[in-house]
Amino acid sequence: MTAYGGGSSNTDTGVSSITSDPLNVTGTDLCLVVGIGKESGSTINIDETDVTWNVATPEQMTDVAQFTEELAGYYSNWLMWLDDPTSANDDVTVSFGATADGCGIFAMFFTAAADVVLADSGMDTATSGTTLSVTVGNVASGDMVVDCAVWDSTGAGTAGANQTTRLDPGQMDAYSRAATSTQAGADGGVMSWTVPSISYGAILTALRVPDAGGGGPTGGNPSRLMLTGVG
Repeated sequence: MTAYGGGSSNTDTGVSSITSDPLNVTGTDLCLVVGIGKESGSTINIDETDVTWNVATPEQMTDVAQFTEELAGYYSNWLMWLDDPTSANDDVTVSFGATADGCGIFAMFFTAAADVVLADSGMDTATSGTTLSVTVGNVASGDMVVDCAVWDSTGAGTAGANQTTRLDPGQMDAYSRAATSTQAGADGGVMSWTVPSISYGAILTALRVPDAGGGGPTGGNPSRLMLTGVG
């Protein structure tokens, strides 16, 4: 059964890159999920070449959503993962190539995890209201679902039913906030957040971390890194 193994987060303002704290986890059947959030007055894209990790360049990167000037929010969200790391005992750094007004990075470890499938992910965006919700497909009872939410107000958000808030470092800058949560696969894969208000933009992404059928931090076949961010 896939399980949450710990994590760390970091936020910063007026920078062009951000780095997570070391997680110091080694073993097998691991999945490292990383959320990246960015808020700024300009469009910023990132790809695999902008991410540095101690093991390898992430193999898959998907620009899941980007709030540009058409949505008046300049909030961005990415999902990324790395297949089969041998360890994960160092920092993860993401470079934006331009200065972000505010940004956040959320690194989370999962044990007993099989390979992530991009199709088993989802996203919701909003420019008004107070809620975000997404349903992740193909979720089985031994899986874990992980999300990353970013919104354009500084008040705390509330994770939905059967979700456990994992990393909530507070504000990314004076205008935005981000947090992450998980849900056991047995609870169905509906991920949601309620936030104080959405005036410009908010994004919720979620992804299924499959059950490897055993293993954990002492086993033998490490799995993937996934990145999800907002800004």
